[in-house]
Amino acid sequence: MMMLFFNDPIKNYVSLKHKIMVSTLKSFDEKLKSQLTSPVRSY
Repeated sequence: MMMLFFNDPIKNYVSLKHKIMVSTLKSFDEKLKSQLTSPVRSY
């Protein structure tokens, strides 16, 4: 019971951190893709 009590906030924090990381990676990936495709469009 005690372990569960201590474990849940850690799990929540890790999942939150993971979500933030994933969203940051997605936005970074989209920026990178737009940078890669914009020179192609200009030619």
